[in-house]
Amino acid sequence: MVLRNLFACSIAVVTLMSTAATPGAPAAVELPETRLAADVALRVNFQPSGVVVPSGWVADSGEAFSGGRGFGWVLLDGLSRQCGDRDRVVDQVWDTFCHATTRYERVGGVWRAVDSPASWRAVVPDGVYRVTVLVGESLAHSSSIAHSVQVEGVVVHDRVLTSSAVPVVSGTVDVVVSDGLLDMTFDGGSKTKVVAVEIESIDGGGTTTTTTTAAPTTTTTSTSTTTTTSTPPSPEGSPIAEYGFGEGSDVFASDSAPVPFPNDLFFGYYGPGWMWTNGGVAFESGVAATPGPASRLTSRLAETGRTTVEVWLDPGPPDQDDGVVVALADTAGSYSFMLLREGPNLVWRVGSGSSQIAAPAGAGTQHTALVVDGQTIEMWLNGSLIDSVTAAGQSPLISSELARLTVGGLVDGTQSWVGDIDHLRITDGVTPADRLATRTAQSPSDLCLPPVAAVRGGAGDADGRTYRGVLLPEAEMLAASASSAAVDDLMSRAQAMLCQSPLSVVANGGGNTWNTDSAYTSDGIFDDLADRHDYRAAERLSRGLVSLGWAYRRTGDGAYAEKALQLIDAWAIDPQTRWVPAVSDTSRDIEIYITQPGIIYGADLIWSYPGWTPQQRSDFEQWAERAAVAFAAGDADANIDSWRMAASAVAAAFAGRTDLLDDVFNRYGTLIDERISSTGVMSTEIDRTRSLFYSVFHISALTTLAEVARSHGTDLYAATGSSGQSLRTAFDYVAPFLAQADPAAQWPYEEIGPLWPQDTPIAVFEVASVRYPDADYSAVFDRWERPLFQRVVLGPVTFSHSTLGP
Repeated sequence: MVLRNLFACSIAVVTLMSTAATPGAPAAVELPETRLAADVALRVNFQPSGVVVPSGWVADSGEAFSGGRGFGWVLLDGLSRQCGDRDRVVDQVWDTFCHATTRYERVGGVWRAVDSPASWRAVVPDGVYRVTVLVGESLAHSSSIAHSVQVEGVVVHDRVLTSSAVPVVSGTVDVVVSDGLLDMTFDGGSKTKVVAVEIESIDGGGTTTTTTTAAPTTTTTSTSTTTTTSTPPSPEGSPIAEYGFGEGSDVFASDSAPVPFPNDLFFGYYGPGWMWTNGGVAFESGVAATPGPASRLTSRLAETGRTTVEVWLDPGPPDQDDGVVVALADTAGSYSFMLLREGPNLVWRVGSGSSQIAAPAGAGTQHTALVVDGQTIEMWLNGSLIDSVTAAGQSPLISSELARLTVGGLVDGTQSWVGDIDHLRITDGVTPADRLATRTAQSPSDLCLPPVAAVRGGAGDADGRTYRGVLLPEAEMLAASASSAAVDDLMSRAQAMLCQSPLSVVANGGGNTWNTDSAYTSDGIFDDLADRHDYRAAERLSRGLVSLGWAYRRTGDGAYAEKALQLIDAWAIDPQTRWVPAVSDTSRDIEIYITQPGIIYGADLIWSYPGWTPQQRSDFEQWAERAAVAFAAGDADANIDSWRMAASAVAAAFAGRTDLLDDVFNRYGTLIDERISSTGVMSTEIDRTRSLFYSVFHISALTTLAEVARSHGTDLYAATGSSGQSLRTAFDYVAPFLAQADPAAQWPYEEIGPLWPQDTPIAVFEVASVRYPDADYSAVFDRWERPLFQRVVLGPVTFSHSTLGP
């Protein structure tokens, strides 16, 4: 059997031989080629129906066994297998799989895993066969997914764990068939995913050998060797970026871009040009998106000269405004590629307009793709090749340090587009025509399967604690109830986060330290070219973990906690990917202070989840304590210092550092006089160009600090300054302005706004209405509309804090 590494990257292959195998150092065994040899009786790829079948293979899409077909599933509960196509790697065999003994059912809007026993069999003549079974898949990996396979009772895989580094594992056994049926079972596994099976007729018999390309969780009497192989990049390439959008939620449902190509695109809070809709994001007018740097994308395009850009979008009715849907462009107007809505057409332009292809835009959701392979340019629409042109000279793709990936407009805010988008996928190679031919208007965002809950430790830590009560006492947390709209909002956010891939500071190439550019070119003027990857990742993680945590507390569904734990592990626990807590003396520390408390709050909300291992709990506690110490030692002023104190309090509360908590609480009394005037003006913010925004932002920091204090027996809400002012005074001062259609119109200080719901922390008034029950902030709620979500730390406050009933 010819050996081949099917990944376009270096992969370490570990070979383990059973004691029945020939002694000595074994050779590395990799996956079988995707071709049919004369001595192969059957080669089956497990895949969904309707997708491309690899050459030399036959497809199994989960149907019941058929003697006429010669193979299939023995379905003990009568339910066919669910199969998936990740469409993420070069080889179609690796991309597809079927769930062997598990089904996923959507109950009340939530995916649940249920047992669904089955086995698989094939009709073969009696004789001796060498059987190779592939398990795993190219995307979702978890310690709760342990693959087990037996063929004719001989173990091929014994609770094998896969990972992003080794996503598919191959095992081979020699077996004897004496009844005309070769049976494959999956006993002892957990959520086994079978990728492919090859059945090869061989001579001889009487001895059973086993060869596996990755170690099971436990082994006995084995020898091992490791070899590393590599192949040049395939023309198809690998994902550079992929973005999906949660239904009704300001959360990315998917960001699968692998290291070293992390998230390059950020739909910012700092523009009025977009709003979230069911199934996508709708763009209006103005600057539609705040782009992050696309340096990794441009560097890959410069190396390969190839790319495939796919967009699922609704272009809107013919009378909608023209504009740019997506582009890789720079501030000078040069661009590698650009998709436009132009009159009734969708138009792809490449090489700053040197080549273009157009096609009529259909109604409703459409799929369109641009394929650039050197000088060849293709446009696809809903699975059909529209046209192909040849550019003059070299590849038209440009590589500019100023290039930015934008959606809904250009970097300079011009050519904004009115419409909505559901999914964007970019690879650094050419997606084959047979795959593009399968693309339809249906979004691929359902590729993500929810993680499966696991039991790895106790439902609490060594001291029996199941909840630390960092921001809410447990009794109040358990009693939280809200309107159906608030519940729906929470669950849609949490559901979207089930598809979120791990986020890490190491993805920007800067190691385990925090590394971002300054947000502003001058006070209140954002730098659209700034590289703020670490902040964007942490901000998304903070919001998402709080939503996942509350969804777990509300439903008890471990899928939410399992996803949260995966994200926490990558950010704060795993030594290879975690952020090492530290602060500097720059204003950029605000990014750390406003994001890390939400991560700790999210961990607190899932602390009762038994999927934590004791080591993870211990490591996270140590991480939180290190953060508390670092924050306490920081130096800042104005709202940055208030957020520093709030972050220190959250971390100290979780880590049990009462000494640090007492220091923060004791300082709060003097803080009021320093930062809140007798009339409620936030004294340190009124000289800013965005003074109203920063006044509310500062109030939000003090409220977060007061919430921690309240949960630990100290009432900072009642604390007063020398003139009798309090946090309530500050709320009451800004409330009348925020209740206006244009809050800045009557505001007596400079505000270059405007203020937008996604940006301004208005949701803090939900907390104030609970803590000050005699206050009337109904006009604010009428203006900004519930349910409100506090994107900084507190999350779904209309769910967790609201005075509204269920």
